[in-house]
Amino acid sequence: MTIKILLLIAALLAINGLVWLIIIQSVRKRYPLPEQLRDPDPPTKITEHMSGYYLMTLRRTNGGEKGRFYGWHLLARGNGYLYLTDRGLHFLRRGTKRPLWIPAGSFRDVNVEISKRLKIRGRLSLEVDWELAGYRLRSVFVLGGGVSATRRVADWIQMHIDQRS
Repeated sequence: MTIKILLLIAALLAINGLVWLIIIQSVRKRYPLPEQLRDPDPPTKITEHMSGYYLMTLRRTNGGEKGRFYGWHLLARGNGYLYLTDRGLHFLRRGTKRPLWIPAGSFRDVNVEISKRLKIRGRLSLEVDWELAGYRLRSVFVLGGGVSATRRVADWIQMHIDQRS
């Protein structure tokens, strides 16, 4: 009886893994990685990083948010650390090799607010609006350093936005 249960669990895990592989492959075909995102800075180029949580990236419209954006390796949420380089904001999630990267030239706006989003409700969040390859996006992060770390990153992003104006 125990062996049958273990075999059933193993089969369910294998099916779940297969389903995720199919989902990831279909997303990558639908949203190929733009040339601008192909070469992020590796974490070895930084001197400081901040622990945090990447929640999601949303599509934006003139009226607000349209829903989650799953392309360009932005599918998986999770813990990791955020680091800044001259080329932009990077977030390396635990268990991944490639960081989520928002190029500095694509920043459009930044907000620091107490989140009303379900998973992080009541926590201070960093919301970065950016635009690339015809998509208007908003990425949401929570930083472990509290108000000072979140404000420092927001000020850094705003400085890049102001330099283009």
